[in-house]
Amino acid sequence: MKNKLTAFLKTPKGKLAAAVGALVLVWIVMLISYADGLDALFPDAGRIAEARRELLRRKKAYEAALEDRKKAEKLLEDYNRVIAQSWREETHGMVDTEFRRRVSEAARSVELTLDSLGAVKTSRINADFYSAELDVSVRTGYAELIKFIREVEKIEPKVSWRRIDIRPDRRPPFAGGPNNQGGSIAARVLGGDSASKVSTRVGFNGTLRLIGFDGKAAPAPVRKDAKGERK
Repeated sequence: MKNKLTAFLKTPKGKLAAAVGALVLVWIVMLISYADGLDALFPDAGRIAEARRELLRRKKAYEAALEDRKKAEKLLEDYNRVIAQSWREETHGMVDTEFRRRVSEAARSVELTLDSLGAVKTSRINADFYSAELDVSVRTGYAELIKFIREVEKIEPKVSWRRIDIRPDRRPPFAGGPNNQGGSIAARVLGGDSASKVSTRVGFNGTLRLIGFDGKAAPAPVRKDAKGERK
């Protein structure tokens, strides 16, 4: 038997079988030594369950990171939109003078003479943005006042009214004398001839505000294709 095995190993087939056997033996030894045994290739139910839990944790972490990225991109888009809508001196001129000029032009366009137009007051909002305010005062009729307010709304970039105060103009002429408000009310109620002398003008005081940007422009938003994927 021994002689037959020795003779077989001397043949090409025997040499090939011996080489394959040695290779399998080496592979088994390496597997046991470096892969913590066969359990690494054939895990039990507990290890499979733990792997699934780890996969779920990583999936949730990925989804949270993806949601945070979307929020950051939305914040960046909003920030850039505010910049685009803000007053920028390199585009719109010096706010101290140009803001007053545009409001004055709005009044002239409706043939309204302002009683007063204050100085532009600025204050910081943060390192990049500031607010500029301008006080306006005028005595006029309701119709003229509405025209002026509508004309101010056309100013670009947009301005807003931070404060508005509209009161009846109590100055002369009044029925019963300049200081007799009761006389003017009585004339209106009684419908006498003096009722036509009651003033229909109003006194208007307001404060206009705009937002200016003088900081560093934010990075451009991430561009996406039709499927919402990053380009």
